[in-house]
Amino acid sequence: MGNYHARFLGGKGAERLLPYPVGQNVRNHTEIAVKRFPLKLFFSYAHEDQGIRNELDIHLDVLEREGIITVWWDGQITAGDRWSEAIEHHLRASDIIIFLISRKFFNSTFIMENELPIALELEKESKGQKRVISVLTERTKTFDKSVLSQMQRVPYGDLPLSECEDRVQALDQVVVEIRRTVMRIIIEAGGLFEFGPHSFTQAELAQLEPNVRKRTSDGLRRLRSALVHSVPTRNLDKNLIVASWCLARLASPRQSIESLYYMAQVISAFDVVSLQKIARDLSGLRLLLEILGPEWGFVITDITLGAMGASERFAILYYRPRVTFENISGGIVLPADSLIEGQQFARTPLLASFSSSNVRFRVCSTHIRYGENLRLRTAECKALADFLSRIAKRDKEEILLTGDFNLFSDDSPVLGIFCEHGIDIPADTIHPTLWISSKLCDLIGHLQGDEEYPRKLTVSRSAMVDIFDSVFRNKDLEQYVVGDSDQAKSSAYRNWKKNQISDHLPIWVEYEICA
Repeated sequence: MGNYHARFLGGKGAERLLPYPVGQNVRNHTEIAVKRFPLKLFFSYAHEDQGIRNELDIHLDVLEREGIITVWWDGQITAGDRWSEAIEHHLRASDIIIFLISRKFFNSTFIMENELPIALELEKESKGQKRVISVLTERTKTFDKSVLSQMQRVPYGDLPLSECEDRVQALDQVVVEIRRTVMRIIIEAGGLFEFGPHSFTQAELAQLEPNVRKRTSDGLRRLRSALVHSVPTRNLDKNLIVASWCLARLASPRQSIESLYYMAQVISAFDVVSLQKIARDLSGLRLLLEILGPEWGFVITDITLGAMGASERFAILYYRPRVTFENISGGIVLPADSLIEGQQFARTPLLASFSSSNVRFRVCSTHIRYGENLRLRTAECKALADFLSRIAKRDKEEILLTGDFNLFSDDSPVLGIFCEHGIDIPADTIHPTLWISSKLCDLIGHLQGDEEYPRKLTVSRSAMVDIFDSVFRNKDLEQYVVGDSDQAKSSAYRNWKKNQISDHLPIWVEYEICA
């Protein structure tokens, strides 16, 4: 593996790496196709550098407590063990090998003649299942001339730990890199474990100014705690958790990076997230994906032109370790005999195919036309239900219908139309999602492929995430300047919160995967 290139978020003076957040909270250790967790980490270092090893070990404690790794070093050799044999045994059994690079490291005959050749052999022969990471502790010309210089290394850039102004942040970057490497091994092994939403480290917040970083860290901790208590954990081959979220101002110039972290925290709790109202400008989505990390894939439409189209895009984000994109997607275009009073959809819905475990399914992301014309809104929903029911029967695949349907009330005729077409909607998701006006808008429905084929997905639980119970709370108003008078602050703060996150709250459904 070559060196990773630094990737930056925009903003004045923002030349700091935003590491990929890939570590997840492991609830237990589950047997997967190739490996059993936690992964084994081996330290190779000169004894004179034991102090640095001990420092790094303290920072790695968070990964050990989460069950992601176990750490071995030669100080754990017990009396009676053959020293060189014990080292080789643990080296060959390891998944990740950490070299602490220094002048003393290259002066160690044992490392050069034993540990280094074995480690390079293991990485080459394992086809990615064993990784070597070099941690630069001090500057040395020997490293630049060695084969290790062409492989994975941290901290990022050319500065060794001895020259980093913020040593704590530099060590946290090492931990983030190890998280990232663990996740890549997991993905390539084809398995995963039971886990919840992502737990952000301080290194992952290094992009933010110190005062904002502290506030964001506190907000993420509250939000993650709420998600852990309200959203089920994802469990290998047993469930699939799907969310739908209609956004408001993704990529707005007024939207803060802090807001994107909160949005990423919510998304990280799910397997598939259907997003509506993505703007023509994709910079906001790109920043959101930067924060989510490389294990998240996405499918996105082009814009829909016209006054009703509002240059809107739809996107479906999916978590690669759990969900595979089947490389089939497109906008729904109605045939001539199914047009809506001679028209196509005001906003072209997105339909894409995925698989998870032994289940193939499709996800439709849509936003039904807005306005006073209830007749046209209802006609759009009927045309969509007709189209999807035909597709489901033809291809014998289950379809998850997600989006903003502008229902406004629980007696909307649209609910009856969906029921007539066999689209099941969990009753406990039928509640107001437009928090700024308490209106019912968003739904997640399930359409069976063919009645002759048993369902592979059955509803287990569903609910809504009230993100503003945890962040941008009313009692946080004074931390954000939004107006002069109390009345102006109250009104402006509501609109400001809408523009920072959304005026819609995300909804989710957990599906049990049937054998």
